[in-house]
Amino acid sequence: MVIERTRLDGATRAVGFEPARSSAHRARVLLAEDDDDVRDAISSWLDLFGYEVIPVTTGAELLERMGSWLLENGEPPCDAIVTDVRMPGFNGLNIVEGLRDSGWTRPIVVISAFGDDAMRARIQGMDHVQFLAKPFDPDSLVAAVSASTSEVLRGGSL
Repeated sequence: MVIERTRLDGATRAVGFEPARSSAHRARVLLAEDDDDVRDAISSWLDLFGYEVIPVTTGAELLERMGSWLLENGEPPCDAIVTDVRMPGFNGLNIVEGLRDSGWTRPIVVISAFGDDAMRARIQGMDHVQFLAKPFDPDSLVAAVSASTSEVLRGGSL
């Protein structure tokens, strides 16, 4: 099935995959993005493709949400994280490194308009972390999240 979608830059294009709403479990994505418009657009796009999105506006809120969820439920709050790098308070890349150092193995997609070669090299050295430069095609984000969460949803270990 071909679905027509509008990209973040306003252009419209056809995509050749269907929403993932048929799965028994909607993959949860914790989205950390401080720009309201970008966060809303990404949330809407991921929701359209069947993901349950938990939006937060800062790195501190991301960590708070993860901690409170773990305490209340005893399980990770999400199947994947999508995080911007430059946010008020905590830097998204430092959060990613801290999560990896503490044993977090779920997939992470890092997004940034300021990705340089040094940042990309840091990210490439981490398991289950992908980088997307802003502006990106929303289909690329859906593909990255889909690839990231497919192993988690199949019950594989990451």
